[in-house]
Amino acid sequence: MKFAPTVFLLFALACPAASDSETTELDFEKHPELITFDCVRTWHAQGGLKEHSAPRARYLDLNGDGREEVFLGLAGAGRFMTYALFTKTSRGWILLSDKIIGSIASFEILPSRHDGWHDFMTVVPTWRGRGYWRFTYTWNGKRYVDKTLRETRDDELSHE
Repeated sequence: MKFAPTVFLLFALACPAASDSETTELDFEKHPELITFDCVRTWHAQGGLKEHSAPRARYLDLNGDGREEVFLGLAGAGRFMTYALFTKTSRGWILLSDKIIGSIASFEILPSRHDGWHDFMTVVPTWRGRGYWRFTYTWNGKRYVDKTLRETRDDELSHE
C-alpha cells in the first residue's frame, strides 16, 4: 500500500494551501489556491474547515441523471459557508459555480429547470435571528449563478 501515501503527497504538493499572507475573498478561512475537486478534498482531509458547523460537503442531483453533484466548502464564518459546486463527467470533476452561499440548513432543489439543470435554494439565518437570507441559484447555460437574494421569514420559505 505504498501507492496511497504517494498519491496523497502528490495532491498535497499540487494543491498548495494559501500562504499566511493570502486569505480568501471572505477573509475567514484559507482554502487551496487551485479550486479543483481533488485539491479541495485533500484540503478537507488535512483539516480544512474542520471546526465549522456547516457541512464541508453537500450532495444534490441537480440534472436528474441519478448521480449527485457535490458542493465542497471553501470558506466559512459564523452562520454561513461558501461552497464550490462540482459534477462528475467522463473527463473527471468539473467546476459548475463560482461560489454558493449556504449554512447548516439544507439545500433544496426547486422545480424550475434551465437546459436540464434544476434551480436550487439555500438559506442562511440572519444576524437578527428572526429570519433568513434566501439565495436562489440558476443554470445560465455554462454555470450556476445567483438568481435572487432576499430576506424572508420561516413561514415564507417555499418554492418559487
